[in-house]
Amino acid sequence: MKFFAVSRERGADNRKRVDALAQACNQREVEFVDLLINEVDFLDLPKLGPGDLLYQVDRGAMVLERMLIRPGVATFYKDFHRALFQQVQLPSFAHHGVPMPKTIPFVTNDQSLLEKYVAELGGFPVILKVLGLSHGAGVHKVETITDLIEKLADLSSDQRVIMREFIDQQQHARLIVIGDRVVDSIEYQATGEDFRTNAGDIPSVRSKKFSPEVEATAVKAVRALELEFGGVDIMFDADGNHYVLETNFPCYFMRAQEATGTDIAGLMVEYLMEKSQKLQQDKEI
Repeated sequence: MKFFAVSRERGADNRKRVDALAQACNQREVEFVDLLINEVDFLDLPKLGPGDLLYQVDRGAMVLERMLIRPGVATFYKDFHRALFQQVQLPSFAHHGVPMPKTIPFVTNDQSLLEKYVAELGGFPVILKVLGLSHGAGVHKVETITDLIEKLADLSSDQRVIMREFIDQQQHARLIVIGDRVVDSIEYQATGEDFRTNAGDIPSVRSKKFSPEVEATAVKAVRALELEFGGVDIMFDADGNHYVLETNFPCYFMRAQEATGTDIAGLMVEYLMEKSQKLQQDKEI
C-alpha cells in the first residue's frame, strides 16, 4: 500500500500539508510518495493499483491526479467515475437543499440586468466575489450601481465572478469533514473593521465546536459534491442562521490541525486505508 500525494507547487502551505501527510503515513507504516507535477515524467508515470491511496494536495495538480486514478485506488471521491468529473457547487448545493446566501452565478455588464439582480438579492450592499481566490482576495462589498459597474469593468475577461446578498455575518467557521462526520472545526475571528473574517495570509482562528445541525449541514455540503473530504466554510448571521459559502476540496487542513491539535492528516490517511481495504473486499466478493 502506497500513499501518493500530488502537488503543483511547494510553497510553505503545501509543504506543511505534505509533511503532515508524510508523517501520518510513516506512523501507520504506509509508504509515502511525493509527486510534484513539474518534476514527473508524463511519459513514465507511476502505475497505481488496487490498494494504493491518492490525494490531490492542491487544485493545480488535478490533471496529474486524474491521469493516475484507476479503479480500486482509494481517493476522497465517492467513486472512480466521480473522480473524473468536477461537480459545480452552486447547482449541487441548490439541488440538495444546502442553505446558502442568495446568489447570482453569472454576472453581466448589462446595467438593467444588474439592477434586477441587485433587487433580487435584497438591494445594496451586495457582495461581488471573484472565484478561485483565497483569504478574502477578490471579495468586494459593493454599495452602489456605479461602484458595481466600475468593479466589473476592472476585471479581466477570464475571471469568473458571482454576486451574493450581503449578510452581516457574526461568525465565520471552517468545518473539516471526513466521510460522514465533522472531525474538526475552527472559527475565524474578525480583525478591525474588515467585513471579511478570513482576510489576510494568516487569519486569526480558534477552536470551536458547532451544533449538530450545523455539522449536518457541513456533511451535506460535502456529500452534495459526491466527495468524502472537504473544508466547509459556513457563516452565521445575527439571528443564528447559518449559510454555506463554499466547500473547499482539497483544503488547507493544517490551519485547523494547528489550532486544535487534532491529527487531521492522520484521520485522512486512516480513512483512505479503510476505504482501500473495503474496495479490495468488494472486489473479492
